[in-house]
Amino acid sequence: MENQAVQSTYTLMPVFLIIALISVLLFLTADRINSQVGRWGGKMAASTVFVLFALYLDVLESVHGPALMAALIFSWFGDFLLLSDKRRWFLYGLVSFFLAHIAFSCCFIQRGIYAGKLLLPSAGVILLALVISYWLLPHVDKEMKLPVLGYMIAIMFMVSLAFGTHHHVPNPSIPVAACFFLVSDLFVARDRFVKKDVWNHIIGTPLYFSSQMIFATV
Repeated sequence: MENQAVQSTYTLMPVFLIIALISVLLFLTADRINSQVGRWGGKMAASTVFVLFALYLDVLESVHGPALMAALIFSWFGDFLLLSDKRRWFLYGLVSFFLAHIAFSCCFIQRGIYAGKLLLPSAGVILLALVISYWLLPHVDKEMKLPVLGYMIAIMFMVSLAFGTHHHVPNPSIPVAACFFLVSDLFVARDRFVKKDVWNHIIGTPLYFSSQMIFATV
């Protein structure tokens, strides 16, 4: 009976994954042909899927679930805001994702952190942050440098804690998802500040939505 209950719980998982995949493909196709309706529809459909996926998996039943759900909802709003090319909307989107990373960090802390294993990933994250800053900041205008730096600190902190919580209760998908999120953000930054290129979305978008679908299972 218990096995049947578990199987019943995960029956619709492939449906969520397929809808997310179709939505991402719709967004990427619409982006290529410059269809704003397709871009908005595809991206927000994919974003809605990871929120509903988390609810389907009863994420709110766990101690860290409310923080995780808050992170996913902040991400949903961030996705909506970043669809616009307007500078103000981009800043609002940055703030929304900043709050998402804070919520993810709270989620990992509530799940548990093995502090003894934080040194190595933290050192790696700091080194990576320095390299990214050297590459990115010269392309960022003066008014945006502080928000971008603040956002970088938030996501690097989140990635470090993702490794810390994995070492507390092993789940390698958590640091994998965090790294996917980080890499996807590098492509967002490249698109906004360095060079607009089709590959920014082709590579970054699937990585981002993969990270969110993985996080929804934590």
